Amino acid sequence: EYTDEVLTGEEFGKKKAAGEFINGQVPVWTQNGRQFNESKAILRLIGASHGFYPNHDVFAAAECDAIVDWAND
Repeated sequence: EYTDEVLTGEEFGKKKAAGEFINGQVPVWTQNGRQFNESKAILRLIGASHGFYPNHDVFAAAECDAIVDWAND
């Protein structure tokens, strides 16, 4: 379960100026009081947290990364 917070440009500007975002950018995933950014890194984090990203097989992880990179293009 998560909350999807969509910001207007004005809201983003205020939050960015207040230093609320890691590296001053979105998207941001906040979990257990920590912020994570970069969309593909967030996808890997969520995938690994739910058993969908291999963490002991570098070749399978590379295949997952290739699919995410392809879809991102």
